[in-house]
Amino acid sequence: MRVHLIGTGAIGGLYGGLLARSGQCVTAQCRSDYEQVKKYGIRIESHVGLGDWTFKPDQVIYPGEMLETPPDVVLLAIKVTPQCDRVALLSPLIGPKTVIVSISNGLEVENELGAAFPDNEVLGGVAFVCATRTAPGRIIHQAYGHLTLGRYPQGPSLIGTDLVNHWLATGASVEYTFELEAVRWQKTLWNASFSALCTITQSTTATVLGETEELVRKVMGEIYETASQLGHKLPVGIIEKQINGTHRMPPYLPSMTLDRAAGNATESEVIVGNAVRAARRIGINTPHLDTLYTLLKLRN
Repeated sequence: MRVHLIGTGAIGGLYGGLLARSGQCVTAQCRSDYEQVKKYGIRIESHVGLGDWTFKPDQVIYPGEMLETPPDVVLLAIKVTPQCDRVALLSPLIGPKTVIVSISNGLEVENELGAAFPDNEVLGGVAFVCATRTAPGRIIHQAYGHLTLGRYPQGPSLIGTDLVNHWLATGASVEYTFELEAVRWQKTLWNASFSALCTITQSTTATVLGETEELVRKVMGEIYETASQLGHKLPVGIIEKQINGTHRMPPYLPSMTLDRAAGNATESEVIVGNAVRAARRIGINTPHLDTLYTLLKLRN
């Protein structure tokens, strides 16, 4: 399988690197890390059982450069922000049979890709993982590590099943789902509460839990109710499970928090904004979530 990776940050580097370890041909597209990745590859250190290794892509290109032949899969692992034109990044690379796989946070993020490339299969990926790009060409995998893959808008996928099996062969925790958007709501339950509060306060998850656990629960409750009213059945006890799991995590700064501190664009619109807009469309009152969204917009 020929896979082209767009985005060599924490998530792209980790899951692209695992595909390379499974024996797939993985090329990569880089901007700021181009020289580092081309010369030395990406050093990945996993503290949760996947080992330490260096991922050296078979070819490294700049954005806008062409590949000799269209890949079987484009693995798009970049943050969905208003400033990022994903369609422009993908267009030079997509062939008639290329499958687009977008591993990203947020809700309704595959809609744009499905509209722009109606003849190509689109898969969405949701990563429940604590991983951080600590320097150019260096990724630390700190905790957890589960990836869920599903077809947009729904249904089976032969290449999706192949990808899952390749990742599983490396020891990674990966599964295929027929309920992609429900999984996105499950991730948003955590992101729209913890990522938002950590970003607003510039604090770790441990500090947020220690000082505002009751607020976290209220925000999660509003998101859970919205998802339920939209027909997405989240697991029973998921709020308690996510809070307890976060208690067990080492103090962690979510990527949204790191991006805001660095002055970069954040994913607040597709994570928190899209959750707020979904609730408003069906008449669900979300006062705590609305407040976080307003505070994020002020910070941005």
